[in-house]
Amino acid sequence: MGKRLALGASSLLLITLLMLIGVGVGGRAQTVDLTLTASLALNSSGYSADGSTFQATASTVLDENNITLTLIFAPTGFSQGTLSAGRVINGANLSSNTTFGPGGFSSETVSVSRMIDPFQLSVSATYTGDKGFTNATLSASAKTKEGASLSASTTITPDGFSKGTFTVKAQLGGLSLSRTTVLTPKGLVEESLTLVAQLGGIGLSRTTVYTADGFASDSYSLSTAISGTNVSCTTTFGKTGFSRQEIDLAGLAGGVKFETDTVIDSAGSISADANMSGTIDRFDLSAEGAFNATSFTGGNLTISTAFKGIKLSGK
Repeated sequence: MGKRLALGASSLLLITLLMLIGVGVGGRAQTVDLTLTASLALNSSGYSADGSTFQATASTVLDENNITLTLIFAPTGFSQGTLSAGRVINGANLSSNTTFGPGGFSSETVSVSRMIDPFQLSVSATYTGDKGFTNATLSASAKTKEGASLSASTTITPDGFSKGTFTVKAQLGGLSLSRTTVLTPKGLVEESLTLVAQLGGIGLSRTTVYTADGFASDSYSLSTAISGTNVSCTTTFGKTGFSRQEIDLAGLAGGVKFETDTVIDSAGSISADANMSGTIDRFDLSAEGAFNATSFTGGNLTISTAFKGIKLSGK
């Protein structure tokens, strides 16, 4: 295990160095922000190489282009990389995101968005190395001064229309009402109605979901803050009655942020996820764990550090 960790770490440092050199080659003076992250997977027996990753992310601005390169390694070697670039041209935001693996190019997503008052418009298209064009999504949204909003998105594939999502929201005093409809070529997939109200320091909401077969679920939520800790509880009922209850806690204690998510299902089984994060010197640390009613089932420990404004001399 130690040899695999050493291989992953040394490869990470080598590729990162080449990445930094590549940004500055043939260019003017550059600065690069570099973040190094190690995520160590854990199970009931301790450290697990399976699921552990080492990541380097470098970002810079080159000729008004925001460029970010992320490289991910498993303990056995290089796993995946992404190269993102974006800029603004005549008020339009253009971006591309390319992923690649040990075998080369994997996929690329190109996006364009622009505000044409009162509409926010966007289009994105994804291509893969083996299939070429896979899908494109067109989106539009608008909002009124009174707080009402309308959004719609349509996804198409080489076979034609794939999915459409339409959302309408309205603000009526202290009440917020939204309706979302999802359609495919076969018809209605899902429709949800959500009502949200704020009563002093207590938030209340109800979401009802319907499918092509009729009623699917009804969820009731309550949220508030108790002694600096955000508390929320959501209870969901299905066609046959009680389905699940979810209790979330989030807060800050002794400089450490914490979040817990506890779920009780219709059979009475209990599961929980917990997350703690904080900073020691220049290192950001976070620990995540999953538990059932009797034991720890898995999680990970993540350590990251950032180096801002690394100067690279250019010509």
